[in-house]
Amino acid sequence: MKLNQQPQGSTPRPIEPRGFFTGVKIRPIIIGAVVDYVATYALITLYL
Repeated sequence: MKLNQQPQGSTPRPIEPRGFFTGVKIRPIIIGAVVDYVATYALITLYL
């Protein structure tokens, strides 16, 4: 009975850091901030 089920030729993937900002893209953050600003401005304008 074999305990290791992985093929012998493949190497394991390197361990990647798991931080809060790992893989965070900057473009969606900027787009979200712009959309939030425009929506806030529009709602304040409609309210006043």
